[in-house]
Amino acid sequence: MPIFTDNKRGQGPQKRVTLSEKYLNELLGSSLDQFGDKGASDWKPAADRLHHISFVHANYVHGRYPETMDLYGGIPGRFHMDGMRHTPKDGENFLMIDEIITSASLCFVHLVQGLSLTRLLVHDATLVNWYRSYVDGSNAESKS
Repeated sequence: MPIFTDNKRGQGPQKRVTLSEKYLNELLGSSLDQFGDKGASDWKPAADRLHHISFVHANYVHGRYPETMDLYGGIPGRFHMDGMRHTPKDGENFLMIDEIITSASLCFVHLVQGLSLTRLLVHDATLVNWYRSYVDGSNAESKS
């Protein structure tokens, strides 16, 4: 006898079971609420939070999220179905990457200065030039 009865599909009347999402959220939420801090100012029932997660996920799956509008662009205007290359989003992404690199570099400079690690940089001319560009501010000026 097979473990799964999927081979019986299509034989006889099929019953369709409907399960209310609200019922499911309330059922799961009631068991999760016992662990929450109901006295907190930002407390919300777990059922509400589960509904929000489901709502956001459905919007994402069905393409109702703000990034969808970024898929359209260029001259002439068209939808970019092969990714975000050559769209206005490219510029935003490059700007974000540049800011992340700058933040990481400044953190590194502060670590080098705070821990007196400049002696580790002297063996690599590229690191020395990079470090000096952040210390004397020439890197920040070149970006503006």
